[in-house]
Amino acid sequence: MEVRYNLITKEVTGWWTSRNNSLEAKLKNRPDEAIIELDIEPPPKSLRAYLCDGEKLTPSSAYIEPVKVDKMAELEDRLAALEKK
Repeated sequence: MEVRYNLITKEVTGWWTSRNNSLEAKLKNRPDEAIIELDIEPPPKSLRAYLCDGEKLTPSSAYIEPVKVDKMAELEDRLAALEKK
């Protein structure tokens, strides 16, 4: 897997397992970024959940797991509240 990351902030800005573009195309207009190849499968979380130090991925302490919202249940609750009025 290839990982693109910001050299200054260490934030992961992209990853892919197969891509046909050249390295120059992958870093076009990204002067503060680099790409490394890691012998791992893509992690299960969003790329925002990780930092890269140029050798490995590590969990980002700034990442907050998004809360999954059941929109249908939320709408049903709102409708029930309206019907009570």
